[in-house]
Amino acid sequence: MAWDRTFQYMKADMGIWLGVDNSHTDQNLTRMPDAVRAMIVNQARREIAIRRDLRYFEDSSTIVTADDDFDYGLPSNFLRPYQMWYYDANDDITYLEQKTRAEWRELYSADSSDNDLPAYYSMYGSNFILAPCPDDVYTIYYDYYKFPADLSADEDYDAFLTEGYDAILWEACKRGCGYLMENTRLGLFDGWAKEALGYLSRSNSRAQYSGRRIVSDYSDGGNG
Repeated sequence: MAWDRTFQYMKADMGIWLGVDNSHTDQNLTRMPDAVRAMIVNQARREIAIRRDLRYFEDSSTIVTADDDFDYGLPSNFLRPYQMWYYDANDDITYLEQKTRAEWRELYSADSSDNDLPAYYSMYGSNFILAPCPDDVYTIYYDYYKFPADLSADEDYDAFLTEGYDAILWEACKRGCGYLMENTRLGLFDGWAKEALGYLSRSNSRAQYSGRRIVSDYSDGGNG
C-alpha cells in the first residue's frame, strides 16, 4: 500500500471515509468535487506543519550581509526559524541568539560606529533583522521550517505524504466533515488524527524546539 500513497489515493481514501467515494461518481463528485478534495488535503498538510516541528518541513538558506544593512528578506516558503549561525575566522561556529522585536530594539543601534558582526536576530514583517548592524560582508547560515509545497498532479507524492499518510488523511477528513456539514464522525476523525500525529511527532520531531512559543494542544504531549 505504501507505493500507492499518492495525491490521487489520498483524495480517494478521504472520499471513502467521508461517504463520497466513487460508487456514485456524479453525485459524490458534486457533493465534494476533486478540486475541493485537493484543497482540503493541502490545507491539512499546512495545518500539521504549523502545529509541529517535523523533519519534513526543514530547509536551509543563507544571508549575505551588506555593510550598514540590518534587514534581509525571508524565503517565500518560510514558516518559522530554527537556528542561525556563522563561521568565524577560525572556522568555529557562532550561533546568533533569537530575540523578540522589543528585545532587538534595545540591541540595535542606528549609529554606524556601533556596527559589528551580528550576534542577535529577530523578525519583523517579511524580514530577518540583525543586531548589531553588520559592518561588512558576512555569510550567515540558517535552518528554518517551511510550509510543505502543495500537491497538484494525481501522481504527486513526497516523504511527508508517504510517511505521514494517516495523520494527513484524518486531518483532511476532519475538514471534510465541515465542508459536508456532517459532524457525526468528526470526533472519531479527530481522535485518529491526534493519535497518528502523535506517533509521527515522536519519530520525526526535533529534540530542540524552533524559536517560537511552545503550546501543547494535543494530549500526546507534542508541541502545538
